[in-house]
Amino acid sequence: MIGFKKLAELPTSDGPIFAITFSPDNLYLASGGNDERVRIWNIQEAACERTLAATHRVQEEQYGWGQVTSLAWVITDAGAQLLVVGTARGLVIVYRCVGNLQNTLKHVISAFSFNDPIECIAFKEDRFLFASYGGNIKLYKYDPVAERLRLMWKRDVTLPILATGVHFHGRNKLLVTWMEHNRLTTLNESDGSEASSSSTLLNGSIGHSILSASGDKLLTHNFTTGQFDVYTLPTAKLTAVLRVPRSQRLIKEGAFVDLEGRYAACGSDDGNVYVFDTDSGALLQKLPHNPGAAVTVQAIATSTDKGLLASADCDPGVVVLWSQLVTPEQTDTDIPQTEIEHGRGTAEHGNVTNRQWLILYAILLGVWWQKICWVFNQIKEVAMPAIALILRS
Repeated sequence: MIGFKKLAELPTSDGPIFAITFSPDNLYLASGGNDERVRIWNIQEAACERTLAATHRVQEEQYGWGQVTSLAWVITDAGAQLLVVGTARGLVIVYRCVGNLQNTLKHVISAFSFNDPIECIAFKEDRFLFASYGGNIKLYKYDPVAERLRLMWKRDVTLPILATGVHFHGRNKLLVTWMEHNRLTTLNESDGSEASSSSTLLNGSIGHSILSASGDKLLTHNFTTGQFDVYTLPTAKLTAVLRVPRSQRLIKEGAFVDLEGRYAACGSDDGNVYVFDTDSGALLQKLPHNPGAAVTVQAIATSTDKGLLASADCDPGVVVLWSQLVTPEQTDTDIPQTEIEHGRGTAEHGNVTNRQWLILYAILLGVWWQKICWVFNQIKEVAMPAIALILRS
């Protein structure tokens, strides 16, 4: 059984937080959103150590980045640690990270047009995949000598359709989910062309998607129903529906919280994060991101190898850090901030603590001893007269 407890609360900015990501060493968290800045947080200290912001010249005019819409903090196969920022003005900003938060601006790319935001980023080894709000897709490769991203290919669409997720899958394939088409599309990584039998119809419009580290599960936010759907790959078979409260038609993120994709954390419209078993669809835990407030928890990030979870909301712009509990026993007893559900029952009714087991054993031992005493007395009552008769004779 998996469980989380609240670690820290980070009041980041005035306005929505659209993107959060952990550093490769899981010591820092980057957050970005409506205020056109990226904040770097020390997780242990729960303190902001650096703020990144800049202006960019477009047609002789000075503009900010625009809203920060996506983030990726990665290590390339050449050993370069990069913080990559995608913005609402179609910009990709690349920082090289060295040592103790020495973030050096290395590259700014106008990946898409000024009014075509970066919607999502995927990374593998030395390659970055960017998709835009208008459905355009570009693949870049990182050049470690020049410390720049170099365009490998681009795929433009004739009609604007929102790409809501891009993923490297297998050795040479790419997966793309779309808002309007309800489809999962498979592309060839080499040139971006569609693979044969490439399009699979999914169960509703896709607001967001994420691939498990194992590559065999796809978690999507079903924008039609407001719930989260789990698909098994490569067949794209719907295997579970994860149900969260919905009051607004807003895109919400979900994330797998383990390497195998057995568990997932999902945002909601009621100020909570919901943790599910992705095999059964059972709700395991409700984490109060902002108790008592009807806020949309929109962004979710996880560190699957270190047991960290981060959630961010649309208003007032708060990031909450959660840490995974070490043992299953702690999940049942040491989370006063959370509500835990096991299938249809609750932790109160579905688990027997060690103390309860000891009481049960004591009761059973007492009953057993009473029965032995009763049998002994019965034998005594029958046997003693017979023995006395023998002795008299």
